[in-house]
This record gives sequence, C-alpha cells and structure tokens, in this order.
Amino acid sequence: MGWHLVPRKHATVRDENLPPIQDDAAMVPCLSFLPKSPSVARLGITMALNWASFAGASCGSSNQQIEEADHYFMQLALRQAEQAFVQGEVPVGAVLIHQDQIIATGFNRREAKQDPLAHAEMLAIRKASRCLRSWRLTGTTLYVTLEPCAMCAGAIIQARVSRVVFGAADPKAGACGSLYHLLADPRVNHRVAVTGGILAEPSRTLLKNFFLERRRFRAAGQALA
Repeated sequence: MGWHLVPRKHATVRDENLPPIQDDAAMVPCLSFLPKSPSVARLGITMALNWASFAGASCGSSNQQIEEADHYFMQLALRQAEQAFVQGEVPVGAVLIHQDQIIATGFNRREAKQDPLAHAEMLAIRKASRCLRSWRLTGTTLYVTLEPCAMCAGAIIQARVSRVVFGAADPKAGACGSLYHLLADPRVNHRVAVTGGILAEPSRTLLKNFFLERRRFRAAGQALA
C-alpha cells in the first residue's frame, strides 16, 4: 500500500518520517502552525504553491491547471485515507483548502471515537471552522476520497463550502449524484460546485482492500473459534 505523490514544480512533499496526524485538539488553533508563509510543517508537507496559477476559473486558470490541482490535493486526501486504513477505520480521507493553504485534514474516526458523526468530512469541516474562526467556509474546496453521504452533504451546505471534489462514487450512500444530489438541489439556499471521479480508482481500491482484509480477519477469527 502507499500512494506516491506526483511531484509538482510548485510543491514538494517529504514522504519520510511523517508525524502522525493527531486528534482534533492537536490541530487547534491551526493558525499557529499554518501561517501565511507556504510552510505546513506539522503535516509533513512543504509547499510553495503559486495559487494564482491553478486556484480556479475565477482567477483565469485553465481547465488543465484546475485538473492538475485537483489530482494533487486528492493525493493528499488519499494519504489521509491510508491513515484510517492503518487504524482499522474505513479508509476515507479529506483535505480542505482555502486560498494558498491547507487549513484542515481529516480521516474517518468513527470506530476510534465511537461517534457516528466522525466522518472525514465532518472532522475536516470542524477543524477548518476553528482555523478560520468562522462557521462560514466560503471560498474553500473540500477534497474527499469517497462521495459524501447525506449527513456530510448537509454539513457542507451549512458550512457554505464552495466546492467539493471527490474520488470514488458511493452507489449505496452517495448524496452528490449517486443516490441524491443535495449539493445541487435548487430548493437549498446554498449551491456547491461538485467534481467527481478524481483518482477514483485508487480511492476504490483502498476501500476494496480494506473490506477484503476485514472479511479475512473475521473468517480467521471464526475458524479459530
């Protein structure tokens, strides 16, 4: 296992000796370790991002530049999903960005916290709100490896996230196009731009491998019993 980040001319990633991502409390206040300078040392990531080159269509970015940025940040979300895998959680990871900063990350921690709300997106949104000191996350983009469910889609709307980019579709619970499309519902007072299928295959593979390993583990336990 292990997805390797594709090097970008404006960003480098240090893969060795990454510090573990701590619990929510260790990420607050995030402004203390995510200064305006392009250093995100706490996450083990050294970035020098020329955000104007690929921030979005409003800045005159081309579709290719936006796609490159989406792939880059989705790879970071996959790194978060890997941490969930290692900890025995369903491997879903999220990264939330604002302007030229990664302001929050998260991975599924439902088992560790025994909290049905502890999805990757929910944890990332909470951290981002504390980071920006506002419940309004206007101008942010959320990258998540699995299509958000109805709960997370509702939180995305309430937080006023501007854009969501997800990896694998979720035909059983997806609320961004699979079962529902809550983020584009005209009856809702906030619309969210959605891009799906970015690095969908590695996102799916990570999930398949996790459930395969879990079935094998359970089968081995039953055999011993």
